[in-house]
Formats: sequence, C-alpha cells, structure tokens
Amino acid sequence: LCFNKNSEPLVSCIDAYGTTGSSYPSTATGLVPSATSIAIDDQRIRYSPQDAWNNSTSVSNCTAEKMLRVTDVFNATISFDYVGPSIMVHTITSSQGGIFSVLVDGFNTTNIIDTYSGGNTTLPVCYPAQFPPFIKPPPTLGIQNNHTITLVYSGPSPSAPNQTNSSSIQFASFAIPDFSRTLSSSAINSGWKRNACTLVLTFFLLMIVDGCFIGIFGSLAV
Repeated sequence: LCFNKNSEPLVSCIDAYGTTGSSYPSTATGLVPSATSIAIDDQRIRYSPQDAWNNSTSVSNCTAEKMLRVTDVFNATISFDYVGPSIMVHTITSSQGGIFSVLVDGFNTTNIIDTYSGGNTTLPVCYPAQFPPFIKPPPTLGIQNNHTITLVYSGPSPSAPNQTNSSSIQFASFAIPDFSRTLSSSAINSGWKRNACTLVLTFFLLMIVDGCFIGIFGSLAV
C-alpha cells in the first residue's frame, strides 16, 4: 500500500507484512493487500464518550463510507478489538484536521495520525494508515493474536499554524488486511513464473544437448 499525504512528494509504502519504507511515485511498486472494511456503525467499534462523537455526511469521493464520525472533544476515543497482525485506519484530512494518538493493548505506541492538510490541497482527502509499523511496538505484539486499538483525539496538529485554536477529526473506518488471500495470490504468481522459467531453461538445455549429439554423430559419419 503506497500513499502520499496531501501534496508531499515523498510516498510512504507499506507491504502486506506491515513493513514500511519510502519511495517516489515513479518507482512505487508492490502488492496492495485486500482488506475487510469495518464501517463506523459496526457494533464492535466503541466511541467514548458517545455524545462526543457526531455523524457527518461524507463529501469525499475517495471513500465508500456515506457517513463519518467527527469530534472536537479532547481525549475522546475510538476503540476496536481485532484479530491478526495488522490493522488499517481510514480518516479524512482537512484544514482543521487534528491528530489521533495510537494505543494498542493499552500501550502508547507514540504513533499519531495527523489529519491536517493546508495550502492549496483539494479537500477532503482520504488518508489511510496501517499499523504496524510502530514507533514503540506494544509488548503484546509478538505474543498474542488478539489486540485492541484505541484512537485518542489529542487536539490540533503540530503542523497547523500556531494561531489555530479549533480543530476536529474525521474518522471513516477500520479495515483488516487479508494476508492469506494476498499471499496466496502472490505465491501462485511466483510459482507460475518459476515454472515458466524452468520450462524455458529445460528447453534450451535440450537444444544444446541435441546439438552436441548431432555434431558428434555428424563427425563420426564423415
């Protein structure tokens, strides 16, 4: 999964294993893992306090969600229990976008999701973030398969102008990457390529061997 936030030239890329790196748009390649979307009205998503979260009509053309959950209440949270090694968070950026702090299994990873966008960027913009990677990985990451992610609204973005005194955050959905489907497809493609290469190599070896026999028998006949 590769994306760039706002108009920044640098692209961040995350592969199916959750490994992150940097690339440029002209060279960004790789698999885009399929994922199961978890809509904002899914009963497994917990909003706290509930009256801090409002529904807002989605006006973005880059998300299938018709509604968003929006808050401007400091320390308002969204929690979700998931199974597996990775989770994606979909938000919408805006000129008043604030930040989420990311906690996993009650541990502060020190990661943030910054939804501020300024300048001449066309708004809003869908902003996907996949975890891991983490700045500080939670101790439970490698020893259990069940996890809880908590997003804490932490106020204005550090990228916003100093005079900014109001901000909010727009949450679109969670998504669970489907590694088995992605990796199976990758394995099939890799296997096909290996088999094709093997057949081609075998063909050329047979041609060489046949050529040697023809040359030998031709010499004996002479």
